[in-house]
Amino acid sequence: MADFYFRDFWIETTDGRKLFLARIVNQLTGRSTYRQLSSETNLTTDNVEYGNPRDAVMAFLAGGCMRFGAQNTDDRGFSLTGRLVKSTHATKKFRAENPDLAL
Repeated sequence: MADFYFRDFWIETTDGRKLFLARIVNQLTGRSTYRQLSSETNLTTDNVEYGNPRDAVMAFLAGGCMRFGAQNTDDRGFSLTGRLVKSTHATKKFRAENPDLAL
């Protein structure tokens, strides 16, 4: 079974959960991407898709709403400015490979 979570970057929620960026399969195209959720509508066509997890992390850190989750939890949208995100974290390797990101 494929792992749909990018485990080099995660958020800690105010209730203590550790959640990872989640890839979502687009039912129209069949592509599996990280999706920035629209703040205006719930339409898939209004979302922005990222194939590269680094681009998805950049979008999240810039204020985008991205889908996060973990095994045995439901995936849902979180934004850095939202009241449910306590902190962000990344592996040493990811931070070293992306020194320009404010991690």
